[in-house]
Order: sequence, then C-alpha cells, then structure tokens
Amino acid sequence: MQLQTWLALGLATLAHAEYPSLTVDLGYAKYVGIHNETTGLNTWKGMRYAAPPIGDLSFRAPIEPEKTNLTISADSYGTACVQAYTVSQRLGNSPEETDQDCLFLNVYAPEEANNLPVFFYVHGGGYLLGDGNPDLSLLLNSHDGEFMAVSFNYRVGAYGFLSSEDVKQNGDLNAGILDQRLALEWVQKYVHLFGGDCSNVTIYGDSAGGGSVMLHAMAYGGADGDRLFQKVIAASPYLPKQYKYNDDYPTFLYDQFAQFSGCGDAKDKMACLRTQDMEVLREANDNVTAAAVNGTFGFAPVTDGNLIPGPPSVQLVEKKAVNGQFMLTNHNADEAPGFVPANITTEADLVDFIRIRFQWFDDEDISALLETYPLTSCSRNASNPRFATAGDSGPTAVEVSPYAVGNQQRAYAIFSEANFACPSYWLATAYTDNYAKTSYLHTYANQLALHSFDAMVYFNKPSPSQGPAFVRALRAIWGAFITTGSPNIPSAVANNSGSDVLSHWPVWGHDRMVVYNQTGGVLSSDASPRGNISDYHDPGLRNDFREVNARTWEGGRGNRCDFWKRMAPKVPM
Repeated sequence: MQLQTWLALGLATLAHAEYPSLTVDLGYAKYVGIHNETTGLNTWKGMRYAAPPIGDLSFRAPIEPEKTNLTISADSYGTACVQAYTVSQRLGNSPEETDQDCLFLNVYAPEEANNLPVFFYVHGGGYLLGDGNPDLSLLLNSHDGEFMAVSFNYRVGAYGFLSSEDVKQNGDLNAGILDQRLALEWVQKYVHLFGGDCSNVTIYGDSAGGGSVMLHAMAYGGADGDRLFQKVIAASPYLPKQYKYNDDYPTFLYDQFAQFSGCGDAKDKMACLRTQDMEVLREANDNVTAAAVNGTFGFAPVTDGNLIPGPPSVQLVEKKAVNGQFMLTNHNADEAPGFVPANITTEADLVDFIRIRFQWFDDEDISALLETYPLTSCSRNASNPRFATAGDSGPTAVEVSPYAVGNQQRAYAIFSEANFACPSYWLATAYTDNYAKTSYLHTYANQLALHSFDAMVYFNKPSPSQGPAFVRALRAIWGAFITTGSPNIPSAVANNSGSDVLSHWPVWGHDRMVVYNQTGGVLSSDASPRGNISDYHDPGLRNDFREVNARTWEGGRGNRCDFWKRMAPKVPM
C-alpha cells in the first residue's frame, strides 16, 4: 500500500512538472490533475465537494469539506454512493465499490481551457442507482474544446431521499437534491480555476438525472434565477409520484427502513440510524427497495414546500417562475418496456396494473383512464404485427410499438406518458413566454427509441442504428445549445433531406416540436428488453428531422397529458 501511495504521489509530481496548471488550490485542499495524451484533456477526478455524510452528518444537508493542508492526486474517481444492490445487480450496472463517504466530483477540460462554458452532468438511476463516473471525454472531444464538463456523485436511495415528519424535524429532506445543489455551488466558486465560466453553465440529466434537473428548474419557486445555471437539458425527465414529505407512503418507507435497520422501536430513530452499522443500513435499503411497486424504486424526491415547493404537474403548467433561461427537453418514443411487466394480455391484467401503479384511482378514475388510452379494433389481437408508428398518421403509440400491441402497449403508453413524455411537455411550457424564457421540445423516434437510448449518441460508441450523419447532427445540436442557448445548426451539418427545421427550430409555445428519426438503411435485427426487433443499419441511413404538432402527435398526446394534469390531486406528479 505504501509503495502504491508513493507511486501515485510520484506520478502526480511528474504531471505537475510538465503541466503546472494541473495543481489547483481550492482553499480547503490542493488537487493535482492529469493530462491525458490520448484524449488531449486535463482531468481532475475524485475531488471532494462536501464533507463525508457519515455519522451525525448522515440524512442531513451536505456541508463544505473541512480544510486540509494535503496535496491530493486527483487521478481516479471517488467511491460511488451506496446503491440498492437488488436493483443494480438486476440491471447489471453495480459499481465495484460503494460507500456512504461518496460526495466527490470530476472535472474534464481541454488543455488550454479559458473561460469556457460548463456542462454540468447529473447522473440518472431512478434516484436509487448510478454515479458521476462515466467518461465524458468523448462528449468533449466531439465538440473540439468548445466547453468543459463537471460530473459528481450524490446520495441515492434512503441515504438521499428518506422522508417523514421525523426526518424533517431531525434531519433534512431531499438530501440527494441538496447534494446536487452544493455541487452547483461548487461550480460557482471554483470552476474558473479549471478554465470554466461560472456564468455560462448548462445543467444536464437523463431519466432521474432529467427529473433532478426539472426539480432544480423549479427550486425555491424560481428564486435562483440564472445564478446557478442558465441553460437546461432535461432528457426523458423521470417523474415518479412526488408525495408530500409526510404523506403516508414516504412515512411508510421511513418506518420500514428504520425497522429493517433495527431502529424501529428506538425512542430516537434518526439518532439510531446515524449510529447503525453501514452494512445493516445497506441491507435495509435493499429490503425496502425490493418491496417497492414494480416500475418504481421506492425512495424519491418529495414536496417539502421549500426547495421543492410543489408537484411539477402544478408548478410547471401554471407557469410559475423557473430557474435558468433556456430549456431543451425531450422524451423517447419507447420509454416503458424496461419498466412495465410484460404479462399484460387482457384488459383485466391492465386494470390490475393500474390499481397497483395508481392506488388512489377509484373505479370512475380507472374507467376514464381506459377511455383515454382505448383499445382499438386494430390492436385487439395481441398477435398482430408490431412496428414503429408514424406519429401523425395511422395507428398510434397507444395501440402498437415495436415491442407490443394491444393491452400491453396500452400499459406502455400509460407509463411512458405519465412518467416521461408529459413532464417534458410541462417543462417546455414552463419556459414559454415565462419571464422572457425560451424552450425547445423534441422526441427521439429513431428505431430502438428505448429509455435513455439516445444518450449513446453523446457519451458512448453509437449503435449501428445511429448513422454517422445522425450522430453528427445530434452532437452539433447539443454543442450549439451549450454554447449559445439555441439548438439551431447549419443545414450542411443537419444533412436533412426536405426540411430545414434544424436551422430554424420551432420555439415551444404553439405546440410545435422536432422529431429525430432516420430513413433508409439495411434491414437488420437488434436485441431489446422484449426480444429481438427489426431495425435498420448503415449503409444507406439518411437523416429525417421534421417539425410536427406535439399536441396531436400520436393520436392526441397533448389531450392525454391534460388528463394527467387533472388527475394530479390523486396522483402527486
């Protein structure tokens, strides 16, 4: 161990000698970054942005780190926050090492970074999984040093989202969101030391990361304004049921967690939890999560009346003040197959699914929901062909998709729109004509438009169904938005036949959105959560971007989102 430590210090010293700017003094510690010759980027990994949230600091808002005189080598990611083992193992993405001491962040910057826009990455994972350690080098290098990036860990599961009256009185609600906020404050204080511009920040998240971004847009009723960020990218913003902090369900989860932790009968449950063994808390977190309703992960942000003033379905659509200036938001065509049970064949099965997912619905509510998502003549036979819909003609996504038809597809449509698509509509609405703010909405409808599949374009090696011209255009859109607040790109980069929509994006406000798709290609087959499906690969893929009416899209999605707004008093969304 001593040899490894001396080697790390020696390498850090060499890096410092060759690149003096890699040593950064944050006041509370000095960190030595690394220059990666392969990517051409300077990186600082595993830097503390908060004190360890352990012992008496657990289940509380994060605080700034204690000062140390150490010079620390920032050459490796910090430990990820504790995950829900049962879910992370099932999804096959469990970090090798996790700990309660996990509040670390990472900085990626071009070698000559100077006053660059900042891309602030909030990871997803259902508020129960994930970390800030994906490699962002591809994202930065695909934009030729136009901006820099910051990623970070935040507490998830019970550690970040335990909620009840007891937590409010003896801890802090929404600790995971408060972690994210402290990381944003860190950017304001320190990012200039790495070559970033703290007045030009884009906050991004996908899934629960997108949901988190949505909550920061709403935070404190919009009182932050542009102080922490100016631009927002909310991809497939995940909106689970957002209860009030002391409602029955979050209180039930709190009581369960305390019971599984051996603190259920303690006079002071919170004090007991803070002194309990970490492995006992891990197991309790797993047990509560495993018992959660299918398609949810149990612990999630709550309405606390302060940081999170109210549910998005109310605050956003009423056009109350929001933070930031520019919004780019989207949803994917097939968000639901990874979340919904695959055994819904009859309407009785569908009703059972609805009763579990929407426990407060009475018979009249369920009838209204079934009428909103009807079973049509072309979708009654579950053996009918499955295919991607056109969106504005023919069968709709309520009836059929590449993954299902009939009642199964109705369940997919219900989950997809309630949890992802409608929140993206509401977010776009909140930035329209609201204090001179601007928003843009798009839907990712390319084949294999599963949840988070669009993120491969930006952060990973694209799939065979994402052609080179398609990837180039999508990356350019992000680059334009991050640097200017507008997604418009040159026609030559859009490479779109028959439409100039990407050079003249419709500003949201008249129910207009952009559809991302492709045509052509070679018929192929790809694996999915519901078996192999037909798909198209290069050569021959051509970009197909177009402007459509978002309200009438897929047989009237706007009307169905209005249904969910009306149901908000019964389904806290």
